[in-house]
Amino acid sequence: DMGKTVRRLFGYVAHSKLLLLVVGLCLLASVFTNLGGSYMQRGIINDFLYSGCTDVKGLALAIMKLVGVFLLGCLATYAQSAAMVRIAQRGVKQLRQDLFDKLQELPLSYFDKHPHGELMSRFTNDVDNVEVMINNSLTGLVSGVISLVGTFIFMVTTNIWLSLITVAFLPVFALGGQALAKRSGKYYSGQQAALGAVN
Repeated sequence: DMGKTVRRLFGYVAHSKLLLLVVGLCLLASVFTNLGGSYMQRGIINDFLYSGCTDVKGLALAIMKLVGVFLLGCLATYAQSAAMVRIAQRGVKQLRQDLFDKLQELPLSYFDKHPHGELMSRFTNDVDNVEVMINNSLTGLVSGVISLVGTFIFMVTTNIWLSLITVAFLPVFALGGQALAKRSGKYYSGQQAALGAVN
């Protein structure tokens, strides 16, 4: 049950409400500065470079504004990453503690039936992967969705026909991604099983 699993994992990060707020604000700032910077490049190319640059001062000012926007985006991304690392570390610490507490409740027969290396792998490799998911995949997913919506709005306002052509290819990309995820999931499970066997 993917939904239940995700909700359970969110429970480990939900306690850091203030840090999550910081991550959310920095994430929005990072995405919008990235989109805004891309939109500003369009103006620089059309107004100065494509038409022949006669206003050097105006070009320099536009470039300085663009650099400022991207620097702001870099700072937001750094702050978001730093806050997310703290959130992930706190969540993983609690997850490992819960795992340890659970082991204390299990009967000795459980340890006779399960190899020690497999149990060690749960505490190390599997939990490390959960940390990577919380730290990177979670913010990447939210950032990707916001960027996709923002980019689509910019595309539609710039050229509706090119936007429609791009949208027509989305089902192909979605089907390809789904097929890839299905195959990689099988190999990922095998990889984790092999790590347990190695341990």
